[in-house]
Amino acid sequence: MSESESAHGSPDPRTAEVLRALQRARGMMSNAGSPSCAPDRSRALLPLREERSNAGPAAQELVETMSATARILERALATTTERQADLQRSQDRAVWELRQSTEGLKHQADILADWYAWAVRRVATWGLILGLLCGAGAALAWRANTTAASTHAILEQILDNQARAQAVKSGKRR
Repeated sequence: MSESESAHGSPDPRTAEVLRALQRARGMMSNAGSPSCAPDRSRALLPLREERSNAGPAAQELVETMSATARILERALATTTERQADLQRSQDRAVWELRQSTEGLKHQADILADWYAWAVRRVATWGLILGLLCGAGAALAWRANTTAASTHAILEQILDNQARAQAVKSGKRR
């Protein structure tokens, strides 16, 4: 038995309807995630407000209290629902922005990877070219050194032969 039934005996149909409306409002507050039926529930109390002149003072007071409670609950539910909708919109916007940012970062990373591969190829190519040039220069220097050494030996032999020939010529003249 509810409090009003124990205080007044059995409730009249209007009081029972107010109590049912209050129970529905409490159920709406516990299920605040679904904002579907808030205005319809407050409309159920309108016939009760109109009939309060026919009821006794305790019933009128109960109807007024229930109406005020229903309005308060309806406002609280509407505020909560609006806040939840705002939060959902801001979350959706944040997720969209994060996706856009991620796609942009992926695109930039791809560009950087392509540039890095291009730069590595260029450095490798220039390294190979410089290596070949250095190798060719070293080979040329070695060949020039051996040619100079053999040429020097040949020139020394020529000079020795000329000196002997001069010595033989000067020896015959005497």
